[in-house]
Amino acid sequence: MARRTRVRRNLTGSRGRARRRTPRRGPGLLAVAVAGVLVVAAVAVVVGITTGSPSPPASGSPPTSGSPPTSGSPSEPAPTPADDGPLWRATFLEDGLVSNELAYRQPEDPDAVRSADWIVTSGSLFAEDGAGTSGPVDGESPDARSEDDTGSAVLRAVTRRTFTDVRVGLDLRVEDMTTTDRTPEQDYDGVHVFLRYASDANLYSVDLCRRDGAVTIKRKRPDSGSDNGGDYMTLAEGELKCDEDEWRPMAVTVVDEGDDVRLTLVDGDETVLSVLDDGERPAPLTGPGRIGLRGDNTRFSFRNLTVSAADPS
Repeated sequence: MARRTRVRRNLTGSRGRARRRTPRRGPGLLAVAVAGVLVVAAVAVVVGITTGSPSPPASGSPPTSGSPPTSGSPSEPAPTPADDGPLWRATFLEDGLVSNELAYRQPEDPDAVRSADWIVTSGSLFAEDGAGTSGPVDGESPDARSEDDTGSAVLRAVTRRTFTDVRVGLDLRVEDMTTTDRTPEQDYDGVHVFLRYASDANLYSVDLCRRDGAVTIKRKRPDSGSDNGGDYMTLAEGELKCDEDEWRPMAVTVVDEGDDVRLTLVDGDETVLSVLDDGERPAPLTGPGRIGLRGDNTRFSFRNLTVSAADPS
């Protein structure tokens, strides 16, 4: 594989003594005592209900809205790993739709499919055999269940959690590259990873596979004059052949180095690209941000996606 590189997650109570009944008298002392105990117990129950702690809410319920923030402020920070395990691991336990752009654009739709882990701003994300996948690729807008159309010619999916200094590892399989009437062929068609995602116009992007055999590390910066509110600036570029129908272990890292940010692309055990973003306009994206996946005109699957802590230099 030829490469060239240019740097740019119980009620108890007392039992009374038996007494002889006296005709035509009121209730016996035993009955009064028992009644008194029952009253006291009832009062205790009422007090416990009104003063006790409420039951905790069910965990894992997905948020009602899938809109990512417009800034890099974390809305759901990643937990501290236990026993040096990953911060977060993507799991796909049941086959079918994970979420799609309709849930993002119309979160009030009762038929929308929302995910506790993913926000899909474009296209559809599915689960199949324990992996995440783009599903069939087309250029149409998906229905609520992505049964007729997927829109996955332009797939954008980001995590609800945010992360700072991390290594994102996964196995990638590219199944096919195609085009649609809406999305003609482009050199950059392929699969890419988002890092430090603050908004769709403010992020880092690292290529894993491109139609033209190139790979780049880029910074997308806000630009009011751009069609989608931002433009890409290349920080580093190189070459990496994109193999189809093969599972390929890959990883990307993002680490703060003071006020700068180091980004790295690894194919298997080999470092393909590494670059330091020390730019001033705009300033490097330090601190927490979401991670995500981008697919362009590409049917692909990914598995074993883990986010692990990466030590700052």
